[in-house]
Amino acid sequence: MHRTTVSSRRRARIAMWWCALALLPYGACAPQPDSEYIPMDDGTQIAVDVWLPLHAELGPVPTVMRFGRYWRDYELPKILGDALGRYPKHVSWLNAAGYAVVMVDVRGSGASFGTSTTPWSPREIQDYLQVVDWALDQPWCDGNLGAYGVSYDGVAADWLAALKHPAVRAVLSAYPYADVYRDVSHPGGLLNDRFIRAWGDLNYAMDRNDPSFIDILASADPASFFARAYELIEFLFRGVRPVEDNFGLLIDALADHQANTHVYEATRTLEFRDDAFEDVTIDAISPLLGAPDQQRTAAIRRVVGWLDAGTARGALASYNTLDCAHHVLVIAPQNHSGSYVTDPYNPRSPAQVASMVVINDLWRAVPFFDQFLTATPTVEPRREIYYYTYVDNVFQRTTVWPPAGIELQRWYLAADDSLSTAAPADEPGTDTYTVDFSVTTGSYNRWFSGLAGAPIHYPDRAVQDQRLLVYDSPPFEVDVELTGHPVLSLQVASTYEDGAFIAYLEDVAPDGYVAYLSEGQLRAVQRRVSDQVPPVAIFGPYHTFRREDAQPLVPGEVAEITFDLLPISTVIRAGHRVRLALSGQDAGTFRRYPDFGTPTWTVHRNAVHASYIDLPLKPR
Repeated sequence: MHRTTVSSRRRARIAMWWCALALLPYGACAPQPDSEYIPMDDGTQIAVDVWLPLHAELGPVPTVMRFGRYWRDYELPKILGDALGRYPKHVSWLNAAGYAVVMVDVRGSGASFGTSTTPWSPREIQDYLQVVDWALDQPWCDGNLGAYGVSYDGVAADWLAALKHPAVRAVLSAYPYADVYRDVSHPGGLLNDRFIRAWGDLNYAMDRNDPSFIDILASADPASFFARAYELIEFLFRGVRPVEDNFGLLIDALADHQANTHVYEATRTLEFRDDAFEDVTIDAISPLLGAPDQQRTAAIRRVVGWLDAGTARGALASYNTLDCAHHVLVIAPQNHSGSYVTDPYNPRSPAQVASMVVINDLWRAVPFFDQFLTATPTVEPRREIYYYTYVDNVFQRTTVWPPAGIELQRWYLAADDSLSTAAPADEPGTDTYTVDFSVTTGSYNRWFSGLAGAPIHYPDRAVQDQRLLVYDSPPFEVDVELTGHPVLSLQVASTYEDGAFIAYLEDVAPDGYVAYLSEGQLRAVQRRVSDQVPPVAIFGPYHTFRREDAQPLVPGEVAEITFDLLPISTVIRAGHRVRLALSGQDAGTFRRYPDFGTPTWTVHRNAVHASYIDLPLKPR
């Protein structure tokens, strides 16, 4: 770990004192939470903070809950803690609007007792209902409950909606993973190695009150304000805040956490959906797949980002699957947590200015909760998607997905590295590619933003594309909207039984700049297309990702590799080309497939074996 120098520690100490003196008048009037332990039915004590609005003494009020993995609160030096008053902005907004707020350290984290066997374990999910029942028994709660959360906490909020407690009437989840396997841990069956490793290390450190977690967060986004303030943060760090300042109980709780599962150590052995993660499968901890049914009685508002891992696909699958009277989905141009604008046409350095979209959307939570956490809801339930379209830089709205007017247009892989709307007429026609395991999308791609809300930054793809197998369309003659899920079908023979097939969809400008738009991937042994009815809405061929359906390639034999790409909404301007770029690895992101050796592909693009991509287009 980096250590501060004597002079930098002195500067940090001086800054701390000046901050404390400047904020002391504010802290003196800022409210403080009531903290306590709630016993679960198995005796485990769960730590909660309760923030009450100033007029709570006038009578019971509606209550909003947040089930968190990353500490309900942290400990500061006393003078600075007194000055700041520990009043999170989102809590202050909800308190000011008349809501009680309950912040929870989930089982095995923060100051709570117990162990965490898996993220969103079945036992942890049971705790949610017991905390809800506890809140209903409190004199300050009027019986109307809601929940909100970002990332892990957002998945927890989705799980609470899935449990259908009659008192939980509204849920806001931001940047959640509806399908953990496809959205983040194993997109296309490929292990998201870098993220899962870092996230596992982060949780492992936080659960032990180990300050090394600060290094992990800072390294995720070195150019951020957080990283620049690293020395001060390290100096001020006092760890998770104990309940009622009882450090003895905190030490006992931290002792329980020693038995927590290291997420990466457990996940890296998994390959298929039905492989056991400790005592459950990944599907069992995913709110879209693991819930008892697809009905939701609470009103739902969900916020995701187009380029944030697979959260947009998961959210759209949820929208098309769930039986929910009020379901509003916002798909924004944001990274995970909404702290940065993400625009592939206008890439910025990782030091780009934060947009604070999540904070703004949590502010919108106040009118959302106002609508549903009253004796009589003030609005008619509705189902609607607000989605951002790049290039036009506007939000559009639709009640159905895909939106009306979008049609799949087939583009065939053709000679001379081209795409053509004309089907191939000749029997010969192949391209050979030897997988380059050093190609990469960089350190700030969509699959790593889940750690500390790192920015998503795709620089000009032209240089990397020189090492890939690429196919370009002719320049478009008119502007065309591209909204939805492209679907790729490759007819390909490989020299190995396994491998990764990654497809990038890109926009090539007249000046040669190549902008990343979307991607999709599939591990070769997962290629079998199932004729079963999928349990949730899908947007392409159905792969079960189950071990019983594994289908290795036969070296030298032509096979179909078909999968959908992640959804996107943009405009292809007249004069621009669409590019399909094929790769066998994203170095620094996914695990290598196969473990050893270098596959060579023969991609067929002929009348006998035609390869193509279906693009969801709408003429302007």
